[in-house]
Amino acid sequence: MSNNYVPNATDLLAGELARASDINLRYSYVVSGFDKLPTPLSSGQGFSAPVPVGAPTADTHAATKLYADTTVVAAAEVAALAHIQPSVTAAASSATAAATSATNAGTSETSAGTSATSATSSKNAAAASATQAASSATGSATSATAAGASATNAASSATAAAGSATAAANSATSAGDDATLGEASRVAAVAAKTAAETAETNAETAETNAATSANSSAASATAANTSKVAAAQSATDANTAKVAAETAKTAAETAETNAETAETNSASSAASAANSASAASTSATNAANSATAAATSATASANSATGAANSATAAGTSATNAANSATASAGSAASAAASYDSFDDRYLGPKSSNPSSDNDGGTLLVGALFFDTANDEMKVYGNSAWQQVATTTTVFIRSTDGGFANSTYTAPQSINGGTASG
Repeated sequence: MSNNYVPNATDLLAGELARASDINLRYSYVVSGFDKLPTPLSSGQGFSAPVPVGAPTADTHAATKLYADTTVVAAAEVAALAHIQPSVTAAASSATAAATSATNAGTSETSAGTSATSATSSKNAAAASATQAASSATGSATSATAAGASATNAASSATAAAGSATAAANSATSAGDDATLGEASRVAAVAAKTAAETAETNAETAETNAATSANSSAASATAANTSKVAAAQSATDANTAKVAAETAKTAAETAETNAETAETNSASSAASAANSASAASTSATNAANSATAAATSATASANSATGAANSATAAGTSATNAANSATASAGSAASAAASYDSFDDRYLGPKSSNPSSDNDGGTLLVGALFFDTANDEMKVYGNSAWQQVATTTTVFIRSTDGGFANSTYTAPQSINGGTASG
């Protein structure tokens, strides 16, 4: 029999006598076979020098140091990177999202400030419009008062015309008896005509004042909420002017009746009285039109006040929306800051040595990561210490002499004389 340690030799047969030379030869073969092995340790377990082995091809084969350093460690590093890569990618994405959220929050806060400024400007503009409307309403009330005074003057003129007509009628009655008194009647009729013309002039003045009042009322259409009370007062004054105009109309009709009586006695006086009555009637009509225009102006002022109130309500709503936008922006900024702080507590970034606290000076979290720039490796915090991110590798090395059985490796190893160390 033979093997890699003992050369081939003729087997000795059982029961056959062997010469000493044959026995010595075979013993020398056994000794030479053991000489091929490294020197054993004094304890009898293992060898004093490394034993070269080939690349393993089965689970029961011994592994060389080169194989452990290249194939096993490389596989462990790939597995470790594959394990932490999703977490690193997710952390980078979270950081990007947090930065984007912070930028959006800043933009929202700026927009909210702009909206608040616009709302304040709108509110100030509405206040200015209300002040201007109040001034216009005051002017309208003054014009309405003037119109009322003009209507009163027209009524007084009409009353005077009626008195003149009555005097003319009396003079005409006396004209049949005395020619001299007839001349006096003519003079009185002329005086009545003059009074009627004066009444007409006063009525035209009232018409002009009423037109001015209408224009002032139209201007107050741009008024706001505070003009409502003044507009109501203007309507009251306009109604007063209307009553005065109706009184003037009644007086004018009375003057017309008296003028018709005077016409029976004196044609000239009657004609003058008729003209006076016609002018007074025109004045009364114009005064009535002025009152109608003033009432229309009051209605327009009330509508303007309603519009101004709606504008003020819209401005208030805009201010509320701006305040809500500012609150939402502040909440978004706080959320973004909290998200970034959470990420910053879990990935500490590159450092040259093991940190004892997080980036905010707080207690380290279990699972926190950092890149060790001194050793070019990723580390994770756990069990109150920093550990290299790697997968534990177990290598089973078996040999017929029991020197490599059930050895466990957690880092690159060297095999020295059959004993695993490192």
